[in-house]
Amino acid sequence: QAHKTAFTTLPDPKGALTNTLQRFTCLTQGDTITVRYGSSCYKLDVHETRPDPKITVVDTDIKVDFLPPKDYQEKEKEEESRKQALSKTTATKSDLEGEGGGEEKQGGSQQVWGSKKHEKGGATRASGSSKYFERLAEQGKS
Repeated sequence: QAHKTAFTTLPDPKGALTNTLQRFTCLTQGDTITVRYGSSCYKLDVHETRPDPKITVVDTDIKVDFLPPKDYQEKEKEEESRKQALSKTTATKSDLEGEGGGEEKQGGSQQVWGSKKHEKGGATRASGSSKYFERLAEQGKS
């Protein structure tokens, strides 16, 4: 597992690791190795070795799998934190109803009133929905 995402942007990260491993005789789970590429150094953690926790790497074919870089996980956490903060600041329907004019907002947001046409050909607006609710209220009083 690379410490920095920059390692994954190298043209050939596996090749860079393979060249570095030629200088080692053994690896142990939990080791941190430094891969040099050009003028940069990248740290990688060894999370798993098979078949044993300690392996020899001399004259051995090695299969390498990469975990997501450590700083990549931090970016995911930051994104999740931003989403949570956004959801806390998003107004809910009940918040909007409490700000006055609730009938018009409620009628306009719950139904697709704009899809019906008046006799004159214009689209129905939320104010038309409040007239609908007024008629219902009058019918209820009768």
